[in-house]
Amino acid sequence: MIYKFLFAILFFTASLSGLQAQKRLFHGGILGGLTMTQVQNDNSGGFNKIGLYFGTYILVEFNDMWIGEIGMNYAGKGSRETSRDKNDVYNKYVMRLGYIEFPVIVKFRLHKFDFELGPSFGFLIHSKELDQYGEQQSPTEFKKFELAGIIGVNYMFNEKLGLDLRSQTSILPIRTPNEGVYYTNGQAQYNIVISLAVRYFMW
Repeated sequence: MIYKFLFAILFFTASLSGLQAQKRLFHGGILGGLTMTQVQNDNSGGFNKIGLYFGTYILVEFNDMWIGEIGMNYAGKGSRETSRDKNDVYNKYVMRLGYIEFPVIVKFRLHKFDFELGPSFGFLIHSKELDQYGEQQSPTEFKKFELAGIIGVNYMFNEKLGLDLRSQTSILPIRTPNEGVYYTNGQAQYNIVISLAVRYFMW
């Protein structure tokens, strides 16, 4: 599935390059990096799950200060917890989630910094839960659609290369409450993500 998404990114980026004729308004490129994630109400804590983060984007410059951005990204999310109890018994829980996301961002530019805010529309393409005994089947499925909010900052080293730092939190639950499933803590669950990515402008 990730390979298909990489192909889609290449196709999307090539299509957007046709906007070079209007380069005063439009800019685009690719980005890649990592996510550090956790899930609220999963009986674990901390940004212990590391995932891939990559995609493509196009910017629309409204003026020297205000910019719009639309992107298409893959983001690995979920949570991870390992521990040993008082009897030295090893416990493990891993939630692996993968989303295709379409962020719609408004940016405010101040010198070399772009401050970002906006929603992200995500679609779940794979999910898996494991413990120390192997893969587990949950009676409560993850929702296929995620609506999240993004806040972030981008620093440009030069005209081509930049660094993105974003915080993203689900607005709608990614899974509804289930009192019978211990690792949902009897409450709805939400993704919480910090992403760090290198951004390269292709035009």
